[in-house]
Amino acid sequence: MISRCRLLPYKGKWQHMFSERLAMEELKNKVNEKCSSNDDLIGDLIQRSLFLKLPPVLNHLEEAESFETSERLFISIIRSYGAANMLQEAVDVLFRIPKFRCSPSVRSLNSLLSVLCKREEGLGLVPDVLLRTPQMNLRLEDSSFRILMRALCKNGKAAAAVELLEAMKLQGWAPDPRMYSLILSSLYKHAGPPRVISFFEDMKAAGISPNTMDYTCVMNVLVKEGRADDAWAILRQMRSDGSRPSVANYTAVLGGLISAGDFQKTEAVFDEMLVSGLRPDSSAYNTYINGLCKQGAVEKACKMLVCMGKRDTGQIQPPTAS
Repeated sequence: MISRCRLLPYKGKWQHMFSERLAMEELKNKVNEKCSSNDDLIGDLIQRSLFLKLPPVLNHLEEAESFETSERLFISIIRSYGAANMLQEAVDVLFRIPKFRCSPSVRSLNSLLSVLCKREEGLGLVPDVLLRTPQMNLRLEDSSFRILMRALCKNGKAAAAVELLEAMKLQGWAPDPRMYSLILSSLYKHAGPPRVISFFEDMKAAGISPNTMDYTCVMNVLVKEGRADDAWAILRQMRSDGSRPSVANYTAVLGGLISAGDFQKTEAVFDEMLVSGLRPDSSAYNTYINGLCKQGAVEKACKMLVCMGKRDTGQIQPPTAS
């Protein structure tokens, strides 16, 4: 009897702790149900494009509820506003997130930047967004800069992309090779040859190894500028750097040398292409044959035409170096 009485207090304490745990579990389940219910409601409104009904729901979440709202929900709203071209509403959602007892991360910021950068009018809102992000303890990350860089280059704003690259360096970021390649490609399309060549030199000075497309851009620019010798030098540098030039690279240099009337170097470049194991395509053959005709080597040009025809039917291998 004494032993049983002594156990009663302990049993009572265990029951009390168990009841508290059950109460906490029940409260947590109710909160989760509420969160799920609100998420479902907002998801339904978005799916049905009922954007005018979103503000009252968000106001209720902000003012009447006390639980933390998932950041994933706001990312979904931002993307949906963006798809509906409601760009200012998407911006407002990002800066309202802390009011819902939620700490926004760079994921929310990147979602907004992706939305804004898809449209010309959205790009105009980006500077203000970037100025306000420090207020939310948000810092641009490498992924954020890539989003901005792609947008600027896609919209032909290569000069602004270069400025952004320099700003990254000043803030201690090390831009990756893809960013340099994006800018070089944009400069090739929208800027003059001197700017392309200058940026290419800056790129190498920064320790970035150009890829095949980077080399191609620069060689094409040099050829257009009448600097076929420099283009050939870039081609040789490309090989020494461990990159393999393409048939298109050799064809561009061939065309430049032929335009300059430097037929001796034309032969050397064509032979170099063959020795490197590349198989000339129809464009390379046509360029080379054009050069032969210009220098009066008609008989050799005819032989090349025959060789080209047999190559296309798979009957013979390309000609050997002369």
